[in-house]
Amino acid sequence: MTAGDRGCVVIGSGPSLKAIDIASLAGVDTVAFNQSYVAWDDWGFAPTYYCAFDPNGVEDHAADLRAALARFTSTRAFLNDIAGTIGFESSPRIRFVRVLGEPEFRVSVDEVGDFGNVGASSLQVIAALGYRRVALVGIDGRYTPGNAVEELQRNYFSPAYVTPGRWYSPDPATSLQQWDRAAAGCRRAGLEVRNASPGTALECFPKTDLAGALNWVRGDQPVRA
Repeated sequence: MTAGDRGCVVIGSGPSLKAIDIASLAGVDTVAFNQSYVAWDDWGFAPTYYCAFDPNGVEDHAADLRAALARFTSTRAFLNDIAGTIGFESSPRIRFVRVLGEPEFRVSVDEVGDFGNVGASSLQVIAALGYRRVALVGIDGRYTPGNAVEELQRNYFSPAYVTPGRWYSPDPATSLQQWDRAAAGCRRAGLEVRNASPGTALECFPKTDLAGALNWVRGDQPVRA
């Protein structure tokens, strides 16, 4: 079965992730992001892929990220190329990615457009890996303004996600616009995406429930020709 046949689940970091049975994703290909590694033990699995495209995040959390990748050796990582300047080594499992300043959708594992959200930007890598069907979970598209720790924690599935470092709270309207741009890029690339995040604010992808999402990525439903 090819990557496109079996599909991939994008595991976002929004609060809605708490509302799904995430352990049910253990049997499908997945991609997760940033400080998600704080929960991999609780999930009962590590993601197939991991992306961290914010240079500040990679730099600020380098020690924790390095420890997570050393421990969870089956996860393939795509890191902002700043990683190569702070002690990470490129390998078949750890790839450095050039992040462009504009939201230009590239089907590439070497350079990606910046859509202001690692989940949206990761769709370029997913398409380049050969997937044609993607389901989203934990992609809420809702943010509570503010950069205090307590304010930031409301935007994520776990308070433990907000570890010390440089943080910012995205503007909700701008974030939705960037997701719309990423969705247009997916359509041009032949990547079909469905959103299984409860209460999501995104309207740019068809919505489904978790069971439908799993059927989708497992290939139980056809992709458009």
